[in-house]
Amino acid sequence: MLANLASAAMVAQGLGSALTVLGTASQLMNERDAAEAAEEYSTARQRITEVETKRRREEFLRKQRVEQARVANVAAQTGTAGSSGAIGAIQSITGQTAQNLGFMDVTSQLAWKASERSRRAAQAQSRAKTAQALTKLTTRFADFSPTV
Repeated sequence: MLANLASAAMVAQGLGSALTVLGTASQLMNERDAAEAAEEYSTARQRITEVETKRRREEFLRKQRVEQARVANVAAQTGTAGSSGAIGAIQSITGQTAQNLGFMDVTSQLAWKASERSRRAAQAQSRAKTAQALTKLTTRFADFSPTV
């Protein structure tokens, strides 16, 4: 009878070990999937930011061309085409556009860096959870090992 109890205890211990391994494996797969999803989200957000920046850039350039054409048209109608005032106005529009585009580039770069750091943080968090799960698994196996 005592042998049967010892045998049943060993079976239960083995079953517990197997369930622990399965649970840890499931946890690791879920964490990997979550990390991949977070990275995909980060990549998608980054792409959206790039597209929005490109659209704004094109809009700024379109507005610049329209404003320069207006100045040139008014200068031509008033007979001041080629004057320092008309040339200065066109150069001012060009300078303001360049300044706005430069600011957009800086904010775009900062958004990209923030996205990249968020992605790296998610990866680090995933690695930490994996290590934690493996540590728990190792501890479980130590608890299940027969004592002498």
